[in-house]
Amino acid sequence: MVIGFFIMIVANAERRHAGLAAALHGVRAGDAMSSPVETCPDWLTVERCIDEVAMRARHSTLPLIDFEGRPSGMVHLPQLAKTPTPQRETLRVRDVATPLSQYTTCAPDDFLEDVLEKVHRSSGMRILVTDGQHLMGIITARDISRLFQRHALRGRERR
Repeated sequence: MVIGFFIMIVANAERRHAGLAAALHGVRAGDAMSSPVETCPDWLTVERCIDEVAMRARHSTLPLIDFEGRPSGMVHLPQLAKTPTPQRETLRVRDVATPLSQYTTCAPDDFLEDVLEKVHRSSGMRILVTDGQHLMGIITARDISRLFQRHALRGRERR
């Protein structure tokens, strides 16, 4: 019975993987991304970031932008919350952020299937879409799920 249950789990995972591959086939990153992206200037203090950006943000992770408008990292809101209150007035948000090098980036014309193969496992499902060195959009697990759902709807319409 345990072996049968294990086979059933593996078969379901394979079926979902095949469905996801079909849904993403030929899709470019630019077509999957959410845009515009809520960002935070990396030079703000943690306190200003919390007051001016994080309190109104719709997402739990924000891309950081440097003076030239280039992405420089990502800050997860719980990272801001963990910053001791006395340090929030002087510590820059870039000092508590995760560097851009630990995230996956791609161009809008890259195929999503190829991009997903390069995703940094430690950063979660967040892919920054850049055109040159400027942020164009972001791809999250929610965006991938939305593509999969649309593909499923199209498949049912054709029957």
